[in-house]
Amino acid sequence: FLANGVAQADEDKYTQKYTAQVQKYTAQVQKYTAQIQKNPNDAVAYYNRGIAYDKLYERELAIKDYSKAIQLNPKYINAYDKRGLDYINLNQYKMALADFDKAINNVDMALKIDDANYHAHSLKSRIYQDMADREENEEKRKDYEKSSDQEHRLARRARMMQRR
Repeated sequence: FLANGVAQADEDKYTQKYTAQVQKYTAQVQKYTAQIQKNPNDAVAYYNRGIAYDKLYERELAIKDYSKAIQLNPKYINAYDKRGLDYINLNQYKMALADFDKAINNVDMALKIDDANYHAHSLKSRIYQDMADREENEEKRKDYEKSSDQEHRLARRARMMQRR
């Protein structure tokens, strides 16, 4: 009996945490939506709203916003990177690889202009690490998907409680 009570208390604590996160990221979506309405050509606002959608596990909406950011600024390296990660989460590996390639090409162009660009070197290294992690650790990816499914369930429960 006590174990069930503790488990319920832990689940309630996680639900409260996710409810707070849902509220926070929903507010960010609203903030960036207002920014986009004021300036529909603001690539950074689309990118930031995409990040907020990612935090809400709205991968398709995030991809849409990253795509718009890329349309507005075709050299937006971080948008390619984030969109690539979302494609991985949706098991669209060819799309992810294409985005990582574009990000790397853009980083390479930046390095040709300024080879001492620390940010570009760092980003390129991180993109390669993301790719390697995904390719070499298929088993870890499966475990990640299982935990991600559990997080999705908790996030859905938090959204339901928020609506009450």
